[in-house]
Amino acid sequence: LSEGDDDDDEDEEDADEEAPRQTSAEAAARERAEELDRVASLPFREKHLWLEKRLEDLRCAPSEGYVRLEIRRHCLLEDSVHQVLGLEPRSLRQWMRVQFVDEPGIDVGGIEREWFGLASEAVFDPAVGVFRQAAGDGGLIFDASASLPARLGGHPRARELYEFAGRLLAKALVERIPVAAPLSLPLYKQLVGAPLEYDDLECLDPDLCRNLDWLLHNDGVDALDLDFSVATPRTCPFGGADPDALGDDDDDGEARDVDAVSYVLDTNLAIRELCERGRDVKVTDRNKRTYVEALWRHHVLEAHKDATWHLAKGVYSVLPPDLLAVFDAYELELLMCGSPTIDVADWAKHTEYAGEYRRRGDRHAVIAWFWKAVAKLDDADRSKLLQFCTGSSRVPCHGFRALQRNDGKYQRFCIQSLPRNELRFPRAHTCFNRIDLPLYSSYAELEAGLKVLIAMDATGFTMD
Repeated sequence: LSEGDDDDDEDEEDADEEAPRQTSAEAAARERAEELDRVASLPFREKHLWLEKRLEDLRCAPSEGYVRLEIRRHCLLEDSVHQVLGLEPRSLRQWMRVQFVDEPGIDVGGIEREWFGLASEAVFDPAVGVFRQAAGDGGLIFDASASLPARLGGHPRARELYEFAGRLLAKALVERIPVAAPLSLPLYKQLVGAPLEYDDLECLDPDLCRNLDWLLHNDGVDALDLDFSVATPRTCPFGGADPDALGDDDDDGEARDVDAVSYVLDTNLAIRELCERGRDVKVTDRNKRTYVEALWRHHVLEAHKDATWHLAKGVYSVLPPDLLAVFDAYELELLMCGSPTIDVADWAKHTEYAGEYRRRGDRHAVIAWFWKAVAKLDDADRSKLLQFCTGSSRVPCHGFRALQRNDGKYQRFCIQSLPRNELRFPRAHTCFNRIDLPLYSSYAELEAGLKVLIAMDATGFTMD
């Protein structure tokens, strides 16, 4: 054989070896896709059980150590962003412990739950400038001004704050901690990979949706003097603008959003052209459908695609996207945020009793008074009481039976008796979902004690 023939034989052998490997990989991919399709068709509870099994495989065992955050309360958001974004992917899948600096509390779950609540409240606070409440469904959306390219006046730290928000939401889901930060429906759709529809604009801006509907169904659009451009107010208090720098790279070496070059700066506006020379293209009855489609794409997708990418990057650094793809948008909201309402009957049904309350349970006079008082509270005060008792103001998606400790084990709510001469007011052990309730002598005395608790700031820990 010639030397060339030897080379041909070796190539054929390499190809023969590569073929089984490719076939095996393709078979595994097909099997995975079939499993995801099957799970996606299951009822929500069965999907959640499937997810829990996958998360068990994903989580590091407690024996492999914990991630520890040390947070200063007066710098809570700054410390949280810095430390959470500094974690490697493997560390994000370890169980977590939180320590507030200069506080003696030891985290067995309650401090972590409080941190998740405070950190989500901080990053989603409109005063921070990167999220705001949607006018339609009331969920959280990206602030349009903050989402502008930074050199057009957008928030200079928007990217890291969006990525932190994504990591926070996903880590809370892994730790089974619901957070009071519901996103707008279109954002959940994008996180689960569901297609967006025209009606999703109504969730974000119902007035704009109605105006576009009017354009589609009425003639005489020419008289409105509209053109193919859209203006975004440059109102971000933390932003600046450097129009001469458009198209350059960021300091971190990443290319800036290419759409930055399609913006034109006005005094207080950033104007984006929806097509080439869009400000010179008038909207008429003939091209109004194209205009409506372009404006829909801008508001639902393109104006926030950089923000969406960084939010998703944060989520997927903790959770592989295929684990979320089996859920719909409403189910993902329920997983991440839990139930928005507190069912008192469900709370009482899944409560254990200790001390003097153990024998008679809910037939004990003080316990009956307690549930009567809780039932009379409005939703806001009920949430404050739950925050005081468990460290979280939200109920898990499967109700009170799904309350848990920091190690992932389920821990029912418990009411422990307390001698009346020892303490006048209830005392909480949030790490164990327990409240110590004094043996009050009257309903009025118990109700007064609960009102004092609700009026207090239910944050901070002592050794109790």
